[in-house]
Amino acid sequence: MVEIPNSSQTEHIYELMRKNAELEEMIAGAMQKEKELLNTITNIAEVIYYQSPLSHQDSWLESLIMKGMWTPENDPPYDSDRASEMEANVCASSDSYIYESPDGGKTIYRRKFGCSTKEKIR
Repeated sequence: MVEIPNSSQTEHIYELMRKNAELEEMIAGAMQKEKELLNTITNIAEVIYYQSPLSHQDSWLESLIMKGMWTPENDPPYDSDRASEMEANVCASSDSYIYESPDGGKTIYRRKFGCSTKEKIR
């Protein structure tokens, strides 16, 4: 024989069902956010790995700002001394080189990653 719940039990069942629906909605939202964040991490890695052009980096960054995923802090005024110091730190710590040839391979230059000073090697 099936027992019919009384009104307080029915009310409790409906409350549990409502809470369950809320939790399912929260989980679905969290899973969507996780997917979006993993996609963003993949995009960051690709921008770095493929050394995307600045125009591509700028548009990608703008899309992150528009989505509200990143908000730049108050942009400090450009400090050329600080920029030079940061470049020097990157240069000093880099063991990777970028090879460039302005004439299709006749002359080859190399520079450390993050540095602007070139060294002619051929």
